[in-house]
Amino acid sequence: MAREESDREDLMREATALVERIELTIGNDVVTAGFRANGALSLFFAADPVFQFNSLGQLRRVYSAGMSYKASGGKLISMRRERSGSQTILQSQEISAEEIAELTADLRKRLHALRDAFAESRFTIVAQVPADSSVLERLIQTLVKLDKTISIADRPNAS
Repeated sequence: MAREESDREDLMREATALVERIELTIGNDVVTAGFRANGALSLFFAADPVFQFNSLGQLRRVYSAGMSYKASGGKLISMRRERSGSQTILQSQEISAEEIAELTADLRKRLHALRDAFAESRFTIVAQVPADSSVLERLIQTLVKLDKTISIADRPNAS
């Protein structure tokens, strides 16, 4: 994720840790999805929100509404930057079960919308890396698995 609190960089060009990635338009929305070498998925809905999973399909990081969250012990921890002069301090706090439910409900709604757009061919592939791979098919299969169970990882790592 970007260190600056601004729009996401050109993910198709700069997100080289995502060895397979695809950018789609669905209506007026831009969705970028990518897989790390170990199979960990990242979903970018424009600049916000972003959902990142580990290789087991567990939610490990979220960026939503200007807030960052990381997985820790099967729960989500909010991380807020406090700036003072030349120093930045990261304030962390465990979020409530209700807040986790809200984030996962938003994720589930977005997964359903993506699956519906794919089923109804209401999308356009803008770019894909590598150009000759079947990232879309992999993404569709992964979304089906994710929708069955959304669990929070023990750690924020991609592995």
